[in-house]
Amino acid sequence: MIYKHIGHTTVFKFWLETRYVHTATLPSLSPDTVYYYKVGTADGWSKQFQFKTFPAGNDFKFRVCVFGDLGYHHGNSIPDLMEAAQKNWFDMIIHVGDIAYDLHKTDDDGHNIGDKYMRELEPIFSRYPYMVIAGNHENDKLNFSHFHNRFRMPGEVGGHHNNQYYR
Repeated sequence: MIYKHIGHTTVFKFWLETRYVHTATLPSLSPDTVYYYKVGTADGWSKQFQFKTFPAGNDFKFRVCVFGDLGYHHGNSIPDLMEAAQKNWFDMIIHVGDIAYDLHKTDDDGHNIGDKYMRELEPIFSRYPYMVIAGNHENDKLNFSHFHNRFRMPGEVGGHHNNQYYR
């Protein structure tokens, strides 16, 4: 079965930089089902990824990987996290702040650290639910702009999405 969903693009400015974030929400997924997906445009497509939805109802066990303060540089735990994901030791991730150290900064080569971090951990984040909580490093001097624009957490507050509140 082919399931196609058109997403939308969010444009945000950070200092002198213009960023584009593409988001799609897949409605009406079936429980306990493996979905294979690609992301792309008319110009090209990603490789194929997959994820599995949770079983129906709320009477099932699941394993949560919880961590915080995981930077891109000096990210000594990243290989262990990759191994744990490869061995299916968890079913979802909760990242309790200080994502990439820092999502908005650039490294000595002029590359965005947040982009490098997300690419490095793409094999995990493309497969498992990845829930994020803001830490002090997500405050990028512009009201958590990278945090709010890069991630979409479930739920709405006041009629719009806000990653810092859940109800």
